[in-house]
Amino acid sequence: MMDQTVSFGFFIRLVRKYWLTIVSFTVAGLIVAAGLTFFVITPKYQSSVQILVNRKDTNAATEYAGQQADIQMVTTYKELIAGQVVLKPAKQQLSKRYGIERSLYNLSTHTYGFNKHQDQLIRVYYEDRSMNPLTMKRL
Repeated sequence: MMDQTVSFGFFIRLVRKYWLTIVSFTVAGLIVAAGLTFFVITPKYQSSVQILVNRKDTNAATEYAGQQADIQMVTTYKELIAGQVVLKPAKQQLSKRYGIERSLYNLSTHTYGFNKHQDQLIRVYYEDRSMNPLTMKRL
C-alpha cells in the first residue's frame, strides 16, 4: 500500500499550472448558465393568497350551522373569484399601479381557487408566463 500525503503547496502548484483552464471553464459555465436563463427558460410570475370564509356568530347553538353554511358558500366564492366582479378591479389595479394590461379573459384563465378539504379556507392562485415582475413599476 502506497502512503501519499498531499500538501497545500501541491494545490498551489496545481492551480498555477492550470489557472487558464480553470478560468476558461468558469467563464464558459457562466455563459451557458446566462444563455439558458435568458433565452431558454420561460419566466413565470406566480402569486397566491388564502381567504378564510367565516361569519361572526355569538350564539353557540347556531355556530355549527353557520360554519356548515360557510363551507357550502366556499364553492360559490371560488366561482366569484374568477368572475368579473373580482377580476375587473384587479385588472384596473394592474393597469394603474404597474402599467400591465391584461384582458379579463386572460386574467380568468390564469386565476383559480380551490380548497383542499371541506374547510372554510380558499386558496387563490394566479400564474402568468408573460408577466415579468422585474419590469413592473414599483409603488
